[in-house]
Amino acid sequence: MKKVLHIQTILIFTATLAVGIYFAYWYISQHQPESAFVVKIPKVFNPNFTDNEFLRYFSEGNYVPLEELQNRNIPLPNVCGTLVVSIEKNGKIKLNMQNYGDLSNLEPLKNELNNVIKEREENKVYEPNSNKIVKTVVVKSNRSIKYGDVVKVIDAVKSSGAKPIVLQIDDLPN
Repeated sequence: MKKVLHIQTILIFTATLAVGIYFAYWYISQHQPESAFVVKIPKVFNPNFTDNEFLRYFSEGNYVPLEELQNRNIPLPNVCGTLVVSIEKNGKIKLNMQNYGDLSNLEPLKNELNNVIKEREENKVYEPNSNKIVKTVVVKSNRSIKYGDVVKVIDAVKSSGAKPIVLQIDDLPN
């Protein structure tokens, strides 16, 4: 009698397992993903790019070494949403790695930011999933820069219509 119960238990377990496997197979075959992921493989950077090739490579969102940006004296297109204003230790002001005056003369920076924001409004450059124009500016400063100088730069950025303005301080202790 025990042997018969043991065989019945094994048969019930096997039948249950077979039904479960069949259901899993059916479920997977019916629920295939309808879209696939696209993975963009970046091109390899070549330091021998001509200026036009370099601009195209940069505009496509590929990684460019910082040294290469500093070595080339060409205006870079505004391909990213956020503008970065850097205050250098020597008092020079940069907008997305391009020189735009210094602490004694912020007019070139104001003029360029006004132009960029005006272009974005004309071309309807919106934030993702929004109808707001991209006007974000990051003011990047070293801790050695005087507070009053940082405030002057922030005021210049604010007068251009930038909003929001984010302050990033470099050289913070770990």
